[in-house]
Amino acid sequence: MTTSASYSIGIDGGGTKTDFILVDSSGRILSQHSTGGTNPSLYGQENVEIILRQTCAQLIIEAGVPQGSIQKTLLCMAGPPKTWRAIAENLRGLGTVTSVDDSVPVVQLALGNSSGLVLHAGTGSFVAAKDNEGNLHYAGGLGWRMGDAGSGLDLGRRGMTRAFLELQGWADATRLSCELQEYMGITNLQEIMEKIYVTSSEANKLIGGFTPIVIKLATEGLTEAVSILKESIAPILSLAQQVAQKLNLYSTCCCGLSGRLLSSPFGRSLISEALASHSLQWDLLCVTEPPIEGIRQLLVNKQ
Repeated sequence: MTTSASYSIGIDGGGTKTDFILVDSSGRILSQHSTGGTNPSLYGQENVEIILRQTCAQLIIEAGVPQGSIQKTLLCMAGPPKTWRAIAENLRGLGTVTSVDDSVPVVQLALGNSSGLVLHAGTGSFVAAKDNEGNLHYAGGLGWRMGDAGSGLDLGRRGMTRAFLELQGWADATRLSCELQEYMGITNLQEIMEKIYVTSSEANKLIGGFTPIVIKLATEGLTEAVSILKESIAPILSLAQQVAQKLNLYSTCCCGLSGRLLSSPFGRSLISEALASHSLQWDLLCVTEPPIEGIRQLLVNKQ
């Protein structure tokens, strides 16, 4: 008697980008895709479900696997957990569908089976931790309306705010305001503001898109941009210290840094500098692999 081959789908979804993979039982990727954001708080549950169904169907066709051979699907997603549980229940023909928050694959990549912390700053941000008993904990990740310190949206917002003040004449002019005008394709402040507020559906994309420019200016030594990064990172690092202390991880802590800024040499140096000011010597590990790789590992481990 032969055993039918089984396959799994993994999905990493956020506010601006969603990655999909289809793997076999050994973890080999047979097909993969990326789409735009799938946070239901931003795009609506019905629209998100359509994207997931269509993209999963495309994965299956391109992988050339039989219909009905998907054993399980793992959703690691940003957005309300209750909504994601409802979405998971609505997805048919994808085996056992499980939804967890988007910190899980990052913790897998950073810590494996060890205890410690993870600071993640992508479109949003959060602190995740694994205590000495192996239990997972989650802090922050409250969404763009509440700030998400260190995130792409927070950095972009802070950078734009400083540039606005420069254009109003209340702050000394720096390259921030020049770069903002070039980025927006507009020189007049009022027109820039109107573009952000009138086209509100695109506002997050516009604000987040300015973040790489702020980071570039900081790495080039622009004092004002460096200050923006430090001010943005400070709250998430403070939250990480609170979590570490409560979980008895404070003195000897392995800390993963995930996301474009935090995992960069420049971001790591900012974190090291801030920790040193509190006489802390955490073991910093930069997570350079994307979260979808953590999902692939989780799918293999749970076969």
